[in-house]
Amino acid sequence: MKILPQVQIRDASLLQKVSPADVVERILEHHVDGLYVDASSCVPEQVTPLVTWLVRLQDAMNAKKMQLALKLPVAVESLPSAVNIIKLLPGVLLAGDFKKAPFNLDESQVLGITRVLPAASDETLSLYYQLSDLLTVYDDVSPDVKREELRQKGFDAFISGDYQEAISIWEKWLDTDPRNAEALALIGDAWLRLNQPDKALEAYTRSLEINPGQMNLAIRHSRLLE
Repeated sequence: MKILPQVQIRDASLLQKVSPADVVERILEHHVDGLYVDASSCVPEQVTPLVTWLVRLQDAMNAKKMQLALKLPVAVESLPSAVNIIKLLPGVLLAGDFKKAPFNLDESQVLGITRVLPAASDETLSLYYQLSDLLTVYDDVSPDVKREELRQKGFDAFISGDYQEAISIWEKWLDTDPRNAEALALIGDAWLRLNQPDKALEAYTRSLEINPGQMNLAIRHSRLLE
C-alpha cells in the first residue's frame, strides 16, 4: 500500500508561482511515498500550464524515487487526446473510479482512489499540501491571486468543518474587497453552521444590499426573518 497525500488543483494558472522542488521538499518532510494530484476541476484552457508544471514536478519526484498519481481534468479525461498527457508523464499512475483501465493502460498503471477524510481538529492532515500555502512565499503574486487564495482556503476550512476558521479567512478576503457580496454570503453560511442566526442574517443582509439579485440567498435570508 502506498500513502499519497493529495493536492487539489482548482486553478492551474497559479502553478507558475509554485516551485515543484518546494512541493517535493514538503513531501519529504512527511516520509510518504509520493503525491496524488487531483486536477479534475481544471478547465480545458488550463491543461497546457497544468501539464507543463506536472512534467517539472515528476522530474523532481523521480529524482527522489517518488510516485506521482494524477486525476485528469474531468473536461478532458474522456477524450482520446487525453492519452497524450499520460505519454508526457511516463510512470504516472492514473487515478480514478474506473471499471477497467482506460487508454489501453496496464492495470498496474491505474490507481483506485480511497479517501481518508481527516478530523477537522487535525490541523496537520486537514491542511496537508494545500498549494495555497506555498503561494504565500511569493511576494509578486497579484492581488487577484491573493484574494482567490483566501477564498479557497476558506472553502477548505468550511469543508473540514472548521467554520470559525472559515469566517476568519473570508473576513480577511472581505477586507481586501469590502463590497464582495460572495464573501459576505459565505460568512453568513458559516455563521449559520455555528448556530448564530443573528450574525448570519447580518451578513446575508449586507450581501443582498450589494447584490440584490442573489435569489437563493434571498430565500435563506427570508427564512431567517420568519
